[in-house]
Amino acid sequence: MRQNPTSELETIEIIKHAISLFERQTGAPPSIDELAKKLDIDSTKIKQAMQKFLQSQKTKASSAFRSSFLEILMTDQMDGDEVRVIDEAGGQLGVFSAKNAWRLARNQGLDLFLIQPDANPPLACIMDYGRYKFEQAKRTVTEKKRHHVSEVKVLKVPYQMNERDYELKLGTARKLLEGGDKINARILLRGQETEKSDVAVTLLKKLAEDLKDFAVLDREPHLVGKTVTMFLSPINMQTDKQTEGTT
Repeated sequence: MRQNPTSELETIEIIKHAISLFERQTGAPPSIDELAKKLDIDSTKIKQAMQKFLQSQKTKASSAFRSSFLEILMTDQMDGDEVRVIDEAGGQLGVFSAKNAWRLARNQGLDLFLIQPDANPPLACIMDYGRYKFEQAKRTVTEKKRHHVSEVKVLKVPYQMNERDYELKLGTARKLLEGGDKINARILLRGQETEKSDVAVTLLKKLAEDLKDFAVLDREPHLVGKTVTMFLSPINMQTDKQTEGTT
């Protein structure tokens, strides 16, 4: 009977149920083609749903299905029955049948991930796939920060504000600094406020002090026309410059 899932989540639940039934009956996960035939769902749609599931946070909470999904997708990419297996450190473990390679990985409580499907035989690594995805995401964030083109962002600060508004401004400033941008904090003075610019200077100094774990003060608060302004740079930017100077 044809399944008619209305969402990716429903598709995943249907696939999980089919895999569970198949594994109880045969002792091994089904192939993509077997799933497609049983569920009467296009094989491409099944693969896309499984791949998105593996990339989602649900992966950590569903380790049993994670391994099954990986095995099904990996086997689908293989041209032959054998796979060369290495460990996470790159150590050669030998050439195994796909079934025995997965048995080896699962006996260690780990996953098998195909890293060179076009090799002969294909190359797979025994690893903790959840940890691998986490570290991969962390490296991506680090690389983005490293290649981020720093901009000077204007942060408009009111002359007077309550504690909640101050905390919101402080949070905005932290995000900008953590993103690798410089900050030009400004307080525009109006009317009688121009006669009390020292209040604005004190406020910006407080802001700089509260951001000392995130920023370096490039220029002290000072009055320019009717605006009190100061400049901050991210701490990591200063650290990178110092590192470059010593290499």
